[in-house]
Amino acid sequence: MISKTLILLALAFFALGAFRWVIARPRPRWLAPVLAGVCVAALGWRFGAIAVVAGALIAAALWWMPTGGARAPVDIDEAAARALLGVASGASSADIRAAHRRFIVAAHPDRGGMQDQAARLNAARDILLKKLKS
Repeated sequence: MISKTLILLALAFFALGAFRWVIARPRPRWLAPVLAGVCVAALGWRFGAIAVVAGALIAAALWWMPTGGARAPVDIDEAAARALLGVASGASSADIRAAHRRFIVAAHPDRGGMQDQAARLNAARDILLKKLKS
């Protein structure tokens, strides 16, 4: 068992030396990747069962790990929603959507904004549009 480990270490050092040789002399560019692949395959063969079990345990742990869940709903009243979007009390649906679009461009997380601010803007839009429908 120790002899297999020593052989693997010798192959790894040989691959490292071959890799340095390839960098110093760029002619045979295939040698280092092939030797590195052989070493990785040998290590995989030697420690493959351990890696499979460890990978299964890590995958199981990640499967059951909580992902953060749903965020708390944004509690905002109509006056705060109007102030946040900067629309008057008699604003139409198009005005509300235009104001939301104008602010969400800068606040959206895909554009570097904060997710909480985008959620507040979306909640303000939803509250004002729901108020218009009723």
